[in-house]
Amino acid sequence: MQISEGELKQISGSFKGTTSLRTLLMELPLYRGLEVLELRSFFLERLKLRSLRGLWCHCRYDSSIITSHLINTKHLRYLDLSRSNIHRLPDSICALYNLQSLRLNGCSYLKCLPEGMANLRKLNHLYLLGCDRLKRMPPNFSLLNNLLTLTTFVVDTDAGRGIEELKQLRYLTNMLGLYNLRKIKSTSNAKEANLHQKQELSILRLFWGCMSSYMPGDKDNNEEEMLESLKPHSKLKILDLYGYGGSKASVWMRDPQMFRCLKRLIIERCPRCKDIPTVWLSASLEYLSLSYMTSLISLCKNIDGNTPVQLFPKLKELILFVLPNLERWAENSEGENNDVIIFPELESLELKSCMKISSVPESPALKRLEALGCHSLSIFSLSHLTSLSDLYYKAGDIDSMRMPLDPCWASPVSLDVSSPANMMVPLEDKKSRRPFEALRSLTLRGSNCFLAMCSLFFAGTAKVGRPISLRLGEIKF
Repeated sequence: MQISEGELKQISGSFKGTTSLRTLLMELPLYRGLEVLELRSFFLERLKLRSLRGLWCHCRYDSSIITSHLINTKHLRYLDLSRSNIHRLPDSICALYNLQSLRLNGCSYLKCLPEGMANLRKLNHLYLLGCDRLKRMPPNFSLLNNLLTLTTFVVDTDAGRGIEELKQLRYLTNMLGLYNLRKIKSTSNAKEANLHQKQELSILRLFWGCMSSYMPGDKDNNEEEMLESLKPHSKLKILDLYGYGGSKASVWMRDPQMFRCLKRLIIERCPRCKDIPTVWLSASLEYLSLSYMTSLISLCKNIDGNTPVQLFPKLKELILFVLPNLERWAENSEGENNDVIIFPELESLELKSCMKISSVPESPALKRLEALGCHSLSIFSLSHLTSLSDLYYKAGDIDSMRMPLDPCWASPVSLDVSSPANMMVPLEDKKSRRPFEALRSLTLRGSNCFLAMCSLFFAGTAKVGRPISLRLGEIKF
């Protein structure tokens, strides 16, 4: 974008005499240069903004546009600086006493908020999604007791910056993300946050570090007691837990009534935790993701009886990632394996680096399965999954088995199979073969994949009605 002198004068003429502009949407050019300086000079010196109510300004590369000259208008109620490369906000923002909504989503370079933000007593909404470098909150945050939206709160140890500042924020709605929980001074401070009284929160995200990638160290700083003190209300719909260093789920997480409305649960980077919340009988849970839980052995405990048990009755998507010691889906009260289980509505299952898992439970609705680095999981053990349409299977280090490329599923649409050397072979018994009539994408990786492909397509066993996408890798003759 190049702005000539004539174009700048034309813009200036369009706003000539404007004294009561209410809303301004402004996106500056995505580079530094004379044009940016001219635009800034124009808005600062020629445009009267005393009556401005709403300002949206995307200043990706020239954050100096956010100055006291531009935003020092007492009537401003809405300010959106999302996705700007600002490192800090000017202190003059604290003089916007009528400000009701401040959006800073995606300001990934923002490190701190103005110290005097507690003066913004009329502030209703503060959006801080994606502000990953934010180190702490302004002091005395509890004075902002009209807040309805607070997406992020970073706990610190300094006076007036602890989690107890949330005590007076009674009307918070929708989502709350709590970061740096490892810095909570005591369980009494944690209880003062009064999360159980914030009944309008539907999403709660608990981070023990500043980011989701935080991994707890060897020292346990009373984290089990801290988590117990952060008990929320029982109507949560989404719960995320990152970097928790305790060895077990808290008491409130083992109460089935706590999750009667829960639809989504994520637990990540909790290396010492040996169990998960009691959600396998939840009538509402639809999504479950467990990652980097190196001490987890089974998903469900104390499941007794010889009759089939429907676990996770409404679960549709399950992700298990880097669970090296997970070996059982369910176990009885004596810690023994219980195989008589069913996932009645599970549609998508992802297994990655779960080296001890050797089977998949009965899942009559399962359509998509991705199994990578699951060394004990044989493709033969998947033949009962008759509803599969998409399979991405990468075999582990077991190269003693020889896997015939025989469709054991009803009508696969996408098939991506990788196997070690000499594992994939064509079938000799043609009678046992069934046609791949719905197949649209086939990827084979392995030393004998060419022979397997020839057996499938050129021996008259595959009835393919339409062209398919075919890929072969690591071919040997």
